[in-house]
Amino acid sequence: QQQLAALRRRIRQIDRKWAAPRPEPAPPPEPDPESFAPLHHFVDEFMAGEVVETPHGTHFETEKLYARHRRHGSMDISLLAELPEDLLSALSEGAAPTCAPSRWAFLDTETTGLATGSGTYAFLVGVGRITPEGFRVRQFFMRDFAEEASLMHALDQHLAQFDVLVTYNGKAYDQPLLETRFRMLRRRPPFERLAHLDLLAGARRLWKLRLESCRLVE
Repeated sequence: QQQLAALRRRIRQIDRKWAAPRPEPAPPPEPDPESFAPLHHFVDEFMAGEVVETPHGTHFETEKLYARHRRHGSMDISLLAELPEDLLSALSEGAAPTCAPSRWAFLDTETTGLATGSGTYAFLVGVGRITPEGFRVRQFFMRDFAEEASLMHALDQHLAQFDVLVTYNGKAYDQPLLETRFRMLRRRPPFERLAHLDLLAGARRLWKLRLESCRLVE
């Protein structure tokens, strides 16, 4: 009976709280027109990089160097330049040609969705490469949909210096998506001449008995 009485008092308190008239919310402040400025008006304020101009317009690029004297996990970055030229051939069961590590392009994308259809855009494309100074990652960023043609033009030119494309699940996602974007722009995709090594297949061969999933997050 005591517990029931306490519960009734609690219910009455809740009823009184919600029965009282609630104050009118304050009117929202007048919008500042400058607060709706496009992204390209302030992207350079929080990210080092440059606006790149091409025959198709402009886009934003930034590059980061992971110096050779640094370590990634238990490995020295300086060891990347010393990798054997036939390493990728062994990993790909002969599909990748023998070439210097500086001719390998490590590619990944950030997209507006997970589908590979014509409605999905790659608004950010990152390409890593091995250099004498260390590992460089160049990112191609479109600040608006109108900059896609400029981004793809620059990406096409950048990939011309490589012989092998290295991705993780890129054969199923990244490359088909980018090929669609190139074709939507009526441009020939640059991937026909590049041998493609998808590390997901190798990871599955190595760890399929130890891991339930070989997704990148695992």
